[in-house]
Order: sequence, then C-alpha cells, then structure tokens
Amino acid sequence: MVLTNVAVAIGTTSILGIIASYIASRRINEALLSQAKL
Repeated sequence: MVLTNVAVAIGTTSILGIIASYIASRRINEALLSQAKL
C-alpha cells in the first residue's frame, strides 16, 4: 500500500510539473513575441 501511494504521489507531481512547465514556456514565448513586435 505504501509503495503504491508513493508511486501515485510521484506520478501526480511529475504530471503537475510537466503541465506547469508547459504553461510557463507558453507564457515566456508569448512575452518574447510581444517584445519582438515592439
């Protein structure tokens, strides 16, 4: 039971990290594009 809980926790944190990095990279790209247009 403990091992499965740890595996689920690691999986959810890694998925959240991937989503956060994806959102951050998109925001950074949008900021760079807006600066380039200026």
